[in-house]
Amino acid sequence: MVEQSKETPAERRSGEPVETKLLRIAAKARRERELKFVNLYYLMNEELLLKCFRRLSEDKAAGIDEVTKEEYAENLEANIKELVSRLHRMAYRPQPVRRVYIPKAGSNKQRPLGIPSLEDKLVQSALAKILGAIYEEEFIENSYGYRPERSCHDALRELSQTVENEGTNYIAEVDIKRVLRQCGTRLDDEDARAANRGQASTTDGEEVPKVRGDGGRGDKSKRGGSAARRQPLSDTSEYLPALRLGPMV
Repeated sequence: MVEQSKETPAERRSGEPVETKLLRIAAKARRERELKFVNLYYLMNEELLLKCFRRLSEDKAAGIDEVTKEEYAENLEANIKELVSRLHRMAYRPQPVRRVYIPKAGSNKQRPLGIPSLEDKLVQSALAKILGAIYEEEFIENSYGYRPERSCHDALRELSQTVENEGTNYIAEVDIKRVLRQCGTRLDDEDARAANRGQASTTDGEEVPKVRGDGGRGDKSKRGGSAARRQPLSDTSEYLPALRLGPMV
């Protein structure tokens, strides 16, 4: 059985800054790896949303409502208070994302970008901070994608050190999207979302063990399925075009 953690009303009423609470959650997630957190929504408060607002870039494009950071700041405290009220009344509704296209480097194609409204950016950022306090503990050290305080430059720096110092003979460049498409992999949306912390259920009701960042799969005797539905490959050459393999020179 997965143990659950509940924040008590006393802890909610304490004068702790939200950053301190997130640090405590991260420490608990690190110590108790099987813990399932609940009742964290109270952290979506004015303090956290104000911090997220201050971190927003000044020059980012506006969403479909055309509200800029400067305009939102004109009545900031009232706007944040009203946003929190909607969130806790379950009356908040995200707005459609504005679609724009920019040139794709090295190609005549265009790359689609989605630009959320300013309030949606705030809510997404706050949720990411809460969930990140838990899930950051799951990542392996050499994972860099979309993680706080990490960038593609950090990944390139580690790759350079590995190639130069650890006797690498081959480098494989993989287009993950093409690999999945050419392998015939089918991902069930519900199961893919469920393959997170704690036990998940497949569409046929069987339990799926949690997949951790360190490769742990839990108790093999309880495996009832997989979050990724795979079709067998008749010929591995089907997906090789998605790999570019070259010797080190």
